Amino acid sequence: MKLKTKTIALLGLICVGLLTCYFLLSSIFPIPKGERVNPKYGTYYKNIRGIYYITVDNRLALINHGRFGYLKNVDTKSFRILSDEWAKDKHHVWYGDYLVEEADVSSFMLDKSGLSKDKYHVFVPVLYGHGDMIRPTNCGIDVKTAEYFVKESHGWPDRSWMRDKDNVFLDEERVDVDRKTFGRFHDTNWWIDKDWIYSEIWDSKLGEKTLKKVDSLQVPLDTLPSAGSHYLRNGRNIIYCSKVTSVH
Repeated sequence: MKLKTKTIALLGLICVGLLTCYFLLSSIFPIPKGERVNPKYGTYYKNIRGIYYITVDNRLALINHGRFGYLKNVDTKSFRILSDEWAKDKHHVWYGDYLVEEADVSSFMLDKSGLSKDKYHVFVPVLYGHGDMIRPTNCGIDVKTAEYFVKESHGWPDRSWMRDKDNVFLDEERVDVDRKTFGRFHDTNWWIDKDWIYSEIWDSKLGEKTLKKVDSLQVPLDTLPSAGSHYLRNGRNIIYCSKVTSVH
């Protein structure tokens, strides 16, 4: 009798353990994997449970990094993917699996530069450690003409930089530059417009990038060979990390 009781208890524990594992796995991993909603994009999948978003190829990698989540209340007939990060149906807009409640669905789009916007808002990621979140910007940028204009080395837009028909913005702060001529100097952290040289630096107190005016623009202007991009030759001046030395 005692042996039978122990056996039943053991079987009960095993069943509880298996159920616990099942619920844990089903809450973390999309089971079964299913197939891509659109073969062009590798982040949105559809299985018997619905449509989910995943940022890693190997689902086991989610233990250490990556993002995964099911989209709620999806209208599958109107659902379409706009990019690896964005999707919408006739009622909702998603950034990954995050529902963007502020978005006007009918007018929401990604423009040619990759900037997300609707007729009322420009949407920006919450930068520096919160890349799974998105919100409307409150920097006063003109929605119609807003765009990304700086590309990173891999070709994606640098989302810390935006501009509209009149102004340039760094991390949603308007910077005092000549909008028509402002741009990156070669593939460096130096920036120029028709009059000035600027340095992009990290402000640890503010927790964001800032732009510092360094020197008036002169000729010739170039990085120094073998010295790396921290040095600039600006006419008779040598600039290193925002410090200007005049050479006579």
